[in-house]
Amino acid sequence: MKSKQKIKIFSKTKSIIPINRYDFNNDYYINDDDSVMDLFKIRCRDLTTTNAADVEMDMMNLTNFFRKYADDLKIISINIPTNCQKQINYLNHKIDACKNEYCKKQLIKKREEAIWVEKNRLDKEFYIMIFAANKDKYRALYESIMATLGSNE
Repeated sequence: MKSKQKIKIFSKTKSIIPINRYDFNNDYYINDDDSVMDLFKIRCRDLTTTNAADVEMDMMNLTNFFRKYADDLKIISINIPTNCQKQINYLNHKIDACKNEYCKKQLIKKREEAIWVEKNRLDKEFYIMIFAANKDKYRALYESIMATLGSNE
């Protein structure tokens, strides 16, 4: 169930993107001029472990999408620090409970690796931002995206 909480929109963001409110019923943003904006997360694959046929199919789907989609969109990439805190907490718990010295050294080594990853690695996420003049246009764009790229699940 979706909450009806108020989303705070920062003034700097508001000066760049004229967001008026978020529509919880339809899951999109409504701008000051009643235009609609939405974000879709792009599900990324590990190209080294994915077979060539799947990579080729993904490339064909994206090519088909960009051929058919004539409206405005923006591709956004975000670098987010990797969060390993759950793993680190679990390893700390296991280290405290471990009685075997060899296993304890291995767990400490794994914890140090997780700490290094958290400090030195970034997760890269990609989003497609779409814009529509009104709710009806958005619905048509949404259906086009779902038909071409799928539900991303």
